[in-house]
Amino acid sequence: MVQLLRVRDAARQIAGRTLWRDVSFEVESGDRLVVDGPSGSGKTLLLPALAHLDPLSNGAFEFRGTAAGTWPVPPYRS
Repeated sequence: MVQLLRVRDAARQIAGRTLWRDVSFEVESGDRLVVDGPSGSGKTLLLPALAHLDPLSNGAFEFRGTAAGTWPVPPYRS
């Protein structure tokens, strides 16, 4: 299998409130992932963070082996 996404020790805080922390997982080609939690726990913030649209408070992730900080900014975000 091909590793598509690797997340290590991700965390997200808003206004001093920690929504989630120490989130780590790997997704390979063909995998499915469920994000589950109570209302207001930050589930919706995870996807924009993984799309590099909203910064993580801590941690790092890679897409197809490339660290998020090295991705070029797509033209539509310029």
